[in-house]
Amino acid sequence: MTLDERVKRFDKAAFWYRLLYKRQEDFFRRTLETNREHLELNPGDKVLDMGCGNASLCVVLAEMGFDVIGIEASHKMLDTARDIRSDHKKKNPFSDLLIQVLWGDVVDGLPANDKSFEVVFIANTAHCLTAERREMMYREAARLAKRQVVVIDYAQNTAKRSRFMDWLDGSDPDVFIASGFEEMRTVFRWVNEVRIDDKLSWYICKP
Repeated sequence: MTLDERVKRFDKAAFWYRLLYKRQEDFFRRTLETNREHLELNPGDKVLDMGCGNASLCVVLAEMGFDVIGIEASHKMLDTARDIRSDHKKKNPFSDLLIQVLWGDVVDGLPANDKSFEVVFIANTAHCLTAERREMMYREAARLAKRQVVVIDYAQNTAKRSRFMDWLDGSDPDVFIASGFEEMRTVFRWVNEVRIDDKLSWYICKP
């Protein structure tokens, strides 16, 4: 699937991601609170979310006190993320969450200086790409991150699948599940897989 085809797929899926927002926000809040000790982050640190989708991870990270930028290539998904951000501000008028949601292609490169962010997150995005494009995305993440790159995705060799989400994304995660860890090791200095449930892992990477 080409990049344009992938973006069109996510444009069509944006409606569903709006409906799934609360569920995803709750998941990210729970998993970040549980696994906080693995993150090399301090309040006020700059964080990047590559392929931010509906911005659910961005909101949770901002609530934890970080300065967050989310990047998304799908314009309709970007609209969804911005609408959700606007709704959050209306419901929480005194909130000062630091979130920017911007358009960008995380594979072809972003207009940011080297080591612009303390930590770069890549959540539920890697398995949607080909191995070649994953490597390009990892190299861009390594360029931008000072301390860590955190990939949140399918665990290696898991038999579990999110069938509905994979159908929405038009993704086939089998290659990532079989070889994603080794792919990361070719780019990053150090990679540790932290299993967070029966289906998903955090891959803590040193750029």
